[in-house]
Amino acid sequence: MDKSFQDKAHEVLDRMLAAVGYEYTITSEVQDGELCFQIESPEAGRLIGRRAQMVQALQFLLNRIMRRYDKNAPRCIVDVENYRQRRSSEIEDKARAAANEVRETGRPVRMAPMNAFDRRTVHRLLADDEEVETESISSGNSRLKSIVISPVHSDEQPEYDDDEWDDYDDYEGDDDGEQPLTNTL
Repeated sequence: MDKSFQDKAHEVLDRMLAAVGYEYTITSEVQDGELCFQIESPEAGRLIGRRAQMVQALQFLLNRIMRRYDKNAPRCIVDVENYRQRRSSEIEDKARAAANEVRETGRPVRMAPMNAFDRRTVHRLLADDEEVETESISSGNSRLKSIVISPVHSDEQPEYDDDEWDDYDDYEGDDDGEQPLTNTL
């Protein structure tokens, strides 16, 4: 990755955070072709925001600005005190439990609606599992979709009511910063 691009992205994120007025430090590294920023702050909770809305907004804005700077800009990931890693671990645990239930019962399981970042975590985790397959389905919200984990080669349709997820209050995520129409997972 071009060092000047990394420096420019760091500068843009630094200016956004300075405008908000929080104390913070930013570190960055390149992982799998993505530029990952880690923010440490005594006000981490406020920077993460309710249902991760603040960190998602920072990431969305940073990616939009950097794509104006360079149309082929690599994706920037913004995290606050490893929130995304903790969230991914929780999602992976839920996905493993759901996959085990599918293996035991032979019936599909529908996970709660989640954003594209969390769905990607589940799809990647179970991609090499020869006993189950995953599919994202609409949950009535353009940004949030559910994942159905099914036995491989199952013709049985999952039993669920689309309305049961409309008022799902326990969901702790939000958009991953990408435009909703580009979320294809």
